[in-house]
Amino acid sequence: ELVIITGQAGSGKSYLSQRFGDYVTASGGVFLSAKFDQLKQARPLSALASAFNDYCATLFRGNSGNEGAAALASELRSRLRNDDVFYLTKIIPNLVYILGGNCFGLEEGNDCVNAQQRLQLLMCQFVEVMTISSSVSIAVHLDDLHNADDASIGVINQLVFTSKSTQRIFFLASSREGAIMRKMLANLDHFQVPHMQIKMDDLDELAINKTISELLHLPPRLVRPLSSIAHHKTRGNALFFSRWMMSLCKEGLLQPSLSRRRWVWDDEEIRRTKVPDDVAMFFRNSIHKLPNDVQQALSIMACFGASLDGELTESLERALPMQLFTPLNVAVSEGLLDKINGQYRFCHDCIQEAAYDMIIPEEKCLHHFQHGLSLATLYLAEMSQGEDSDANLFAAVTQLNLGGPAALQSREESSTVSTLNLSAGKKAMEMSDFKAAYSFFDNGISFLQKKHWQQHYELSFELFCLATKCALANGDFVSLKLLSEQVLKYARVLEEKLPVLYYSICALTFTAQFAEAAEKIEAILSQLGETLPEQTSSSEMLSIVEETLVRLENYSVSELKDLKRMDNSVKKITMLFLARLHHCLFLINPAKQPIVTTKMVELTLSHGMCETSPLAFALFGSMLGKLDNIEKGYQYTKLAKQLIDENTFYESSGVVIASATQLFCYVEPVQAVVPLFIEACERSMAAGDAASACLSMMYYCNEAYISGLVLEKLEEKCSEARELMKQLGHFAALSHLVIIERHLQSLMGSSWGGDHHSPEEEIEEANPHVIFYSLVYSLYNNFVFRKYCNTKSVLLQFLAHNRVDWTLMFGQSECTYIFGLTLFWIFRESKEQHWKDAAVKAKEAMHGWTKSSKWNFEHKFFLLDAEENFCDGNFAQAKMLYEKAIKSAKGHRFVNGEALACELAGYFYLELGEKSTAKEYLVKAHERYVMWGALGKAATLNQEIERNSIS
Repeated sequence: ELVIITGQAGSGKSYLSQRFGDYVTASGGVFLSAKFDQLKQARPLSALASAFNDYCATLFRGNSGNEGAAALASELRSRLRNDDVFYLTKIIPNLVYILGGNCFGLEEGNDCVNAQQRLQLLMCQFVEVMTISSSVSIAVHLDDLHNADDASIGVINQLVFTSKSTQRIFFLASSREGAIMRKMLANLDHFQVPHMQIKMDDLDELAINKTISELLHLPPRLVRPLSSIAHHKTRGNALFFSRWMMSLCKEGLLQPSLSRRRWVWDDEEIRRTKVPDDVAMFFRNSIHKLPNDVQQALSIMACFGASLDGELTESLERALPMQLFTPLNVAVSEGLLDKINGQYRFCHDCIQEAAYDMIIPEEKCLHHFQHGLSLATLYLAEMSQGEDSDANLFAAVTQLNLGGPAALQSREESSTVSTLNLSAGKKAMEMSDFKAAYSFFDNGISFLQKKHWQQHYELSFELFCLATKCALANGDFVSLKLLSEQVLKYARVLEEKLPVLYYSICALTFTAQFAEAAEKIEAILSQLGETLPEQTSSSEMLSIVEETLVRLENYSVSELKDLKRMDNSVKKITMLFLARLHHCLFLINPAKQPIVTTKMVELTLSHGMCETSPLAFALFGSMLGKLDNIEKGYQYTKLAKQLIDENTFYESSGVVIASATQLFCYVEPVQAVVPLFIEACERSMAAGDAASACLSMMYYCNEAYISGLVLEKLEEKCSEARELMKQLGHFAALSHLVIIERHLQSLMGSSWGGDHHSPEEEIEEANPHVIFYSLVYSLYNNFVFRKYCNTKSVLLQFLAHNRVDWTLMFGQSECTYIFGLTLFWIFRESKEQHWKDAAVKAKEAMHGWTKSSKWNFEHKFFLLDAEENFCDGNFAQAKMLYEKAIKSAKGHRFVNGEALACELAGYFYLELGEKSTAKEYLVKAHERYVMWGALGKAATLNQEIERNSIS
């Protein structure tokens, strides 16, 4: 459930939320508060992490905490990988107490290239586990949502719009009205997410009259003059009104009378008092009346945001040095601060703004910088003694960055601040918050002085390299280009340039510039001594594959698993370049794929196992499958999956599963195997590999369609995939998905709901693979809807664009199937022998696949065989084969295959003049199409029955 409270500052949003929180806790539930703060955005997901950290602390300390903590720990360990647990404990430190002291560290090689989404997914998984393992209701208050950082907004969106955990948790958001809130409300309406909006307006004079009447226990008519004054002076702002009433009591203008036994006041005297024009000025005046040390403590606290925990307050006392606890406690007694569990919090953000505005505007940067420098000095001293406080580092660097380069006093400070930003950025990367990390690196670069490449080469090199990596992870390709140009200009040797070159290549592939990426990769590989041949004949390719297979067969599976780890950094990144090149070639020049695949296998055998090696085995297995050696290919794809399951090859696990599953579909029942693509997507998302996640979802939609998944469910999955791809900007996968969706809309009889001509289609329209993919679905669509002229026209285009590749994708079997059925149909109409010859080859290919998986291919082979016998006039044999095809499709749960076999059998009997039998089959086909969800196709089939007068 989701409730959103909106309104202007001081309208009572926080008060209403706190009252609801009191109700939740009084009812035995858990109320968590995540307060977003503009001045604390540099700390990754600080508000949400703080709320969940408090939950873990409460759970651990609670009287019944042992049971709840054990349930949470058990669920987390069963659902998350070792690295995931490590990342969560970095941002939710109290989780260590729940999980115990043995929290796993980061494994070697798990340094993701594109981890923008990793932490978002982990936070969502934590919330889901938290709600499942809790025996009580949980409510989360998202306070001041208008101040939320991008990373937190991403987590909230996923929780609210896609996560199942929202069914077990109550979200209460409070926010000022603005762009963030308008966008969220629009999305909630668009995705039909149940929610309620409560809009807090200023109090009118009648409401103020009723409030004062209840406060003073006097009739409304007696307090009406005072109510009128209150409304005029505070303009009905709830916070302003409540504080103004308190000031009247404090100043003796509103006081109890013992003789009259009621509250008394002088309307004229109150009317004459001067009140600031707004609540901010009112609080500034209130703060100015406090002792100087209290004013100073409040202004220091305001520099750090809406709250200040006890540890940071203690650090500040030591670093500045000055007393803070005592004056802040005075502010608590004055009602300006709350103190909860040792943490000081401004009672309202208006009070924080007032305290912050006490600093002269021109001096604010200097104040931030001095506070940061003092904390940094303390942090460095602690580091020298073996202590490492992340909180002090992030707080110091945030203050230094708010001060900016203009506050620098010396060149020595420049390198110090840049180094501190580098450390903070690395810690943010450990938490997979690449947006925060980029901000730190970018700030670190801004503090560098002229000639920094000459005077501080190592510092400059590391800042620019890591900033480039983060720019890629965040999809900021403009910044990536500018940063990488600097590294390539000043890096001393080729080896130092390689990571940045790789990030630049990734950016090209993410934006569908495959030809340029492939050309650049080959040039880089040549510099690394891995030159690939320009031209290689098919026979030479086969010879290379055979040689590699012979070498592989000298190793047992256990020996391959036990290969040493690759320790040559240049060879490791060479493998990454080769994997990226393979992806490009698959889309633009598949004929060269074997050279790349075998090179990856050879490097693994010669130099050891690395993160990319499982992918090499998966691709090699797929290639063997393409060469009709499915049994051996299956062996190596299974090896690839075992490697990622048994080792710490975390980053590549998603793409390996997706690649291996393509071949699994040729051996195992496809309905059981297709969900592996969802697992591949989830693993890629967890590793931050957005591109592989999108491709896995595209594969899922395509293969789920072939498996006969009910079209309504498939349409939902396609819609989810489309939103993911749009969010991540992966145009290559989106272009393929659009083709599938349009075909689904035709089958279902509904209109296309996407963009008519979107930017991603313009980018991809020249991609050969997209053109081929489009032709395949166009051929299928025209064949299914029996549009003979269109089918023949598309078939000619299909043949002109036919690809020769070395990767066995499951979609190729479906393409062969529809291709064969189409050719038999065209032969019967045209009597041109070459069409039948090609169709027979398709049937023979299907027969070969039937040997590896009777479940997936038998019904297709029978139907192709029936169509051939129909063409040859062997009607008795054709009748038997149509029945076999229908029975096999039904037995192996292909409702789509059963529908098509029944339909073609109906046309066969119609051709023979047996209209009653034809009707039986066509009616059965109609039933199966309806069962599948293909209502559009069912409607046209009904028209076909009527047209032939057999209804």
